Amino acid sequence: MINKEYNMFGTKNQRIIIEEIIKEMNFNEEDSFDLRLIMSEALTNAFVHGNKGDASKPVCLKFRYDGEIVIIEIKDCGDGMTENLIPEKIADERILSEKGRGFYLISCCSDKISFNDSTVIIEKKVRIY
Repeated sequence: MINKEYNMFGTKNQRIIIEEIIKEMNFNEEDSFDLRLIMSEALTNAFVHGNKGDASKPVCLKFRYDGEIVIIEIKDCGDGMTENLIPEKIADERILSEKGRGFYLISCCSDKISFNDSTVIIEKKVRIY
């Protein structure tokens, strides 16, 4: 079992931490892409929406891997969110938009998303090569 935990203030080191996790785990290319996208979108969402862009507030990333399933938990200082706010589809005119697609993209790349107050829990089955 692999367990990692990071506390971030702002988005400055986000990409470095994500790459460190992906590199160490040696996932295949497709799973690596999906996990980069999942973590990047979820961390950015936590900072922008949960913490209202306040870099003095922490975002906590927990990464667990049991050899089959990756569980990513991201906690911010916000009021939380519910599953019913995740869009099932993005309108054609918004498909290339920079905003409003984060949880939709996460849902496309993961197997399960759940919420517990201000923590989002994302699960994805992966393979190591």
